[in-house]
Amino acid sequence: MISDREPFLLKNGRKIYRAGLALLFTLFLVLLPLFIVFQFQNQNISDLLGILFIVLLPLGIMVTFSGSAFSNLCAIVSRLPDGYVLKSFDPLRLRVEITDAKRIQTIQYHALAAPYSFYFYARHLILLNIDIPPEYYQIWTPISGYRHEPRLNRYDFLSYIRPHGLARLSSGTCSSTQKDILFDADLMEQVPHLHTAANAISPLRRVGITSVKGTPIILALLAQEVEPSHIIKTMTLLEQIAQELERIMLPNEK
Repeated sequence: MISDREPFLLKNGRKIYRAGLALLFTLFLVLLPLFIVFQFQNQNISDLLGILFIVLLPLGIMVTFSGSAFSNLCAIVSRLPDGYVLKSFDPLRLRVEITDAKRIQTIQYHALAAPYSFYFYARHLILLNIDIPPEYYQIWTPISGYRHEPRLNRYDFLSYIRPHGLARLSSGTCSSTQKDILFDADLMEQVPHLHTAANAISPLRRVGITSVKGTPIILALLAQEVEPSHIIKTMTLLEQIAQELERIMLPNEK
């Protein structure tokens, strides 16, 4: 269970989500009808109501999606096994860092319409097409001593979470299906015996080696339809992979 000392937003995600929904319902059931009525009676008031609607609508959307993401992350953190500790929580990036005293793992949730999502869309010019990524999870952990230079960054893996075929038309709400091979070429070569465990995690879509700010990591992508048990199994899998790769690197360091 989340303790009283944990971040307020993380603990109250469900309440924030409901507040966002309440704001959206108020806008459409109260403010919008009033705008229509005053449009024919008082132009000044209708202009004010129109401005309020334009300002509050994106706010309500972002609060709703952020609250949902907080709630999802809270459900995961609250069900972590004993020994895991919440190290940090970034409410803007919808990210938590978890540690078990031996290894740090990061869980980041991509919401469809949270504030950071719009920044991401603008930075990667995603709003210029219809290929908006669905909501999904990224989980990663560093690989100590790994000297491989990854060619991809975390967001180059989005093709594995996006749907294919006609489903691309609803990419924002529909994710890909699980493929037979989830590991990238490096992992299939170095730790193929762990692939069976990966296939057993149904929302898992891809596991590969990449980097964050120059630090090599093992990255996993999971579709939105996950349970906390899927996240925990993925974290265990990433820890096993990282430990195997670190053991492989040890002889090269001597």
